[in-house]
Amino acid sequence: MELLTGEYNNTIDEKGRISFPAKLRQQLNENTLVVTQALDHCLWLFTPEEWKNLSTKLMESASPFDAKNRLVLRRLVAPAQEVEFDKSGRLSVPQSLREYANLSKDCVLLGIDKYIELWDSETYKSYLADTESSFLDVVEGLKKLGTNITITSNGYSINPSDYIFDLIDKINISIHSLDENDYERITTVKGSYRTATDNIKKLKSNYPLLRVEINTTLTKSLVDNTGELEDLIKFAKSIKADLKIIELFPNTDKENFIPIETLVPLLEKLNYKLKGSEFRKTIYDDNENTISLIKCTCSEVSCYSDKKILCRDNNDIYLSMDGNLHLCRFNDNVVSIYNELENNDYIHLKEKVEEYFDRLGNDCIYDKENK
Repeated sequence: MELLTGEYNNTIDEKGRISFPAKLRQQLNENTLVVTQALDHCLWLFTPEEWKNLSTKLMESASPFDAKNRLVLRRLVAPAQEVEFDKSGRLSVPQSLREYANLSKDCVLLGIDKYIELWDSETYKSYLADTESSFLDVVEGLKKLGTNITITSNGYSINPSDYIFDLIDKINISIHSLDENDYERITTVKGSYRTATDNIKKLKSNYPLLRVEINTTLTKSLVDNTGELEDLIKFAKSIKADLKIIELFPNTDKENFIPIETLVPLLEKLNYKLKGSEFRKTIYDDNENTISLIKCTCSEVSCYSDKKILCRDNNDIYLSMDGNLHLCRFNDNVVSIYNELENNDYIHLKEKVEEYFDRLGNDCIYDKENK
C-alpha cells in the first residue's frame, strides 16, 4: 500500500454511501476497509492489514482489568466494522458510525499515512478553527527553541497554497526523473508528473522565501546522459531550488553501483566549483544554486577502521510507522519504542533510544568483512 495522502471534499448520500476519489482508491489498492470510531468525532478507516496490526497492539498493551484501557477498547475496537466497496467504487458507512461522526451530506476525507479520516465538513471546519491557536503555539514553541522545521514530499501530493508553508523553513521534494513516463513508472500514479512539477512551481511562487531542495538518486542514466543532469539543474534553477543527488545503496545492485564521485567531472564541465565538504557530503556551487553530492553512510564508513563510531555518529535514524528504530538496512534488527511512545513513557523511551545508539553499528557487514 502506498503512503495515504491528500484532502478530499466529498458527499455522503442518504444511504450512507460515499464515493472515494480515484487517487485515494489507487493508493489503497484494497476492496475492503475497516471503519471505526476515532477521536474528535471523526471516523478512522484502515486496510484489514493495518487494522490487524493496530488492534493486536492495542489488545497486547491494554489490559481489560484497567478501567482506562477498557474505555479505549470499547471506543475504538468494539465499534469497528468491515465494509466493502461496491461495483461503483462506493463505500457504505454503517449508520451507528455515521451518527457518531454526525455524517449527513458534505464530508472530508483525509489521507494520513496508513489510515484515512472521515469527517463531517462542518465538524472538521470547527475542529481546525478550535485548534488553530494550539497548533501555532506548538510551532512557535519549536521556533523559540531554534528548531528548523523541514518536511519531505513527493511533490504531487502537496497543496501549494496550504498555510503550513508559512510555518516551515524548508521542503525536500523527491524528483527521480524529469521524464514523464519514468516519473510515473516510479510513482505508479498516472498524471503525477504534471501535478508534481506544477505544484512545485506554484509553491515557490506563493512562498518565494521558502527553501526548496530537489532530491534525486544517482542512476546510470544520469551519468550516461548529461542532458538529463542539465535538465534537472535547469529545473532547480527555474524555481531557485538547490539540488541534492544521493548515491544509491551500494549492495542493492553491486554491478550497477555508481560512486557519487562519478558526477564531479560533469559538474566541473557545467562550471560548478567545489564549495566545501563534510562527512559523506560534497557541495558544489555556480553562484546561482547549490548541488550537494551525498555518499551513503555505509559506503563512506567502509573506508574507515572505527566503523561503529562513525555509523553511530553519522547515520540517519530510521523510525518506521510501526514504532521500530531500524539498526541496519541489511537486516531486520530493530529496537521497538512503540509502547513507550503510546504510553508517554519517557523514562523507558530514553532507555530504548540509548540501547539503539549502543547497538548501532554492531552488525556492520563491512566491519565483519574486514575481520
